[in-house]
Amino acid sequence: MSLNHQTIDRTRPAAAPVLRVAQLLAVLTAATVVLIFGTAGALVQDGRAEGLHGTGAVLLHVTSGLLTLALGVLAAQRRVSWAGPIVAAALFGLSFLQASYGSRATLDLHVPGAFVISALAVGLTVWLLTRRPD
Repeated sequence: MSLNHQTIDRTRPAAAPVLRVAQLLAVLTAATVVLIFGTAGALVQDGRAEGLHGTGAVLLHVTSGLLTLALGVLAAQRRVSWAGPIVAAALFGLSFLQASYGSRATLDLHVPGAFVISALAVGLTVWLLTRRPD
């Protein structure tokens, strides 16, 4: 009977906890985008749900900012490509630009920006959920 011993590299921190946090933040970011889209229709048609829409925008800033940090940690550990935190940082920055164009007078800029943010959030979520800790 032989035992198979695996060598553990103690010089590199474990990726699993940070990856799981990043995956959770990506899902929360995408869910926040869904919330914002859900309130946008009511806001444009009836002027309702402005408070909830604004809360969603703040949540998007928070979740995408934390996602950027988590992906930065993973990239620094060489667990993911630097493309991940760069895309997340773009999403984070665009969320503020998007918020600045959030009035009726600028809907022609706000609506296309929402689609870009959605694509980035969903793309990051899919990309992260297909990653496995090494």
